[in-house]
Amino acid sequence: MNALTYYPHSIFDELDSFFSPNLKDTKIRLNQTAYTAKVVNDELQVALSVTGHDPKKVTLDCTDDKITVKAVKDKEDESIESRLIADIEETFRLGKEYDGLTAKAKIDNGILKITVQKKEEAKPKKISISFW
Repeated sequence: MNALTYYPHSIFDELDSFFSPNLKDTKIRLNQTAYTAKVVNDELQVALSVTGHDPKKVTLDCTDDKITVKAVKDKEDESIESRLIADIEETFRLGKEYDGLTAKAKIDNGILKITVQKKEEAKPKKISISFW
């Protein structure tokens, strides 16, 4: 199956409804939260889009093996921009090597960056060898 031709729901269908006379109830479907992750120098880095959310209302719940990010949009905001903001609830499982309790987070320009340290027991250790 060609990924370029398979769309369960086409944006063009949504645009058709957008240009219909009943503009009052038109909403464009929002996709899942955009995020990416990579490992840099024994540190897991996750970047997640929280664009449009108040940074003070974005929360992280961390355990040793997972991180959950939540952001809820203001339900009373009826501006056109609010239609582009979706509630976020994403859980990232860290596996055995990383410790979620070491997570640090920062939001810059609508991007939440989370860094997680490798567990001490998962890091390679150098052992000195004694000679007699």
